[in-house]
Amino acid sequence: MCERLVAVFDAYLAAERAEGRVMGLVHGDYRLDNMLFGQAGADRPLTVVDWQTVTWGPALTDAAYFLGTALPAELRRAHYDVLLRAYHEALGPDAPLTLDDVREGVRRQSFFGVSMAIVSSMLVERTERGDEMFMTMLARHCDHVLDTGALETLPEDQAAQPLVPEPSDEEAHPAGTEPLWNESWYFDFVDTGHGIGGWVRLGLIPNENRRWITALVCGPDLPTVAVLDWQGDAAGVELTLETVEPLQTYRVTVRGRGEAFDDPAELLRGGSGRPAELAMELVWSTNGAPYQYRLASRYEIPCTVSGTVTVDGRRYRLDGVPGQRDHSWGARDWWSMDWVWTALHLDDGTRVHGVDLRIPGAPPIGVGYLQPSGAPLVELQAVTARETFADNGLPVSTVLHLQPGDLELTLRVRAHAPVLLTATDGRISDFPRAWVDVSTADGRTGVGWAEWNRVRH
Repeated sequence: MCERLVAVFDAYLAAERAEGRVMGLVHGDYRLDNMLFGQAGADRPLTVVDWQTVTWGPALTDAAYFLGTALPAELRRAHYDVLLRAYHEALGPDAPLTLDDVREGVRRQSFFGVSMAIVSSMLVERTERGDEMFMTMLARHCDHVLDTGALETLPEDQAAQPLVPEPSDEEAHPAGTEPLWNESWYFDFVDTGHGIGGWVRLGLIPNENRRWITALVCGPDLPTVAVLDWQGDAAGVELTLETVEPLQTYRVTVRGRGEAFDDPAELLRGGSGRPAELAMELVWSTNGAPYQYRLASRYEIPCTVSGTVTVDGRRYRLDGVPGQRDHSWGARDWWSMDWVWTALHLDDGTRVHGVDLRIPGAPPIGVGYLQPSGAPLVELQAVTARETFADNGLPVSTVLHLQPGDLELTLRVRAHAPVLLTATDGRISDFPRAWVDVSTADGRTGVGWAEWNRVRH
């Protein structure tokens, strides 16, 4: 049932907001945990709290969510008709809905709870109690859908069009209340001619008052140079991001004193390198279709990169080399799951992006795209990665299998630029990132970047 909903989710949302549907104010998380019941004599018998998800949408959304969440299936079935009638009567004599309208609206909105159980579980820190709660939610809402025959209301499964980010999403977003709410801007490049690659990331964690700045370069014949500022207050570290043209051109300037490592694995061990100076003045120009994720607030853009990189006085000039940038915002617990992320550029002009997301206790999740040169973007339905690591914790190679298209790609690491991620509660993730060479089973080649988030247990 969940797979069928996901397959037509965009069409379902559009149908529920079509002309003629009854719309209203939607709380968005209307459950018992967000209700305060007054005692006898109180000014209000009921106060609903936590309005941070309020929106305008199908009017029966909250009623459907409450009925699906609050009661075990047996109790809901036993009292369903009585509860619907009580809801309708509470609307008053001039209500714009009949009882049958209420019943049909709740039926159609029963899917809201299913999607909430899926998406919310991906955005918060994982706990044993949380696992139990989300699985209970999912089971109850699925039962609600099946009991009401709501599957019959779903649109026919048609090929969904890839989503495109809004130009306004290039800028910063209002922070949520989650402790690990995070907004990040990421950039990478590979210059095979000069033998240098690198990546830059700004990560804002406002509810922990942290500001991550990470800028690294590496190469097959170069040390790994890292400028790392995990609080955003290191002396001499400067980072400027500028949207030149939304979704088309982005300028990044970074400079600071960092450390050079002949053995990049030392970065995962928390070791020290020798002092080094790093500066980048680069422009990312879009070279493909911007791609918006469906289940997360995030987008990826394949690019070409031009400008200069200077390492300890040695200057490299880049001219239209392959690169990638992305922008992500929302609750992000980097220490609750593993993943393999890739952004690849093949010599025939094909751009590839894929994520193999590994949430403990959940089925595999794969997202991404194939963008053949001169052809429309193809959204991936499955991304499977098989990686090989050395004893020092650095990756050696990874084999990707992508669907649709049955494409197999082999990634071999050319140079390393890892970092160690430490949460405020002490949890640790090894976060190796690497410039990779790419070969496909059908004989194509290319380059790109890959990352492997590996939570220490």
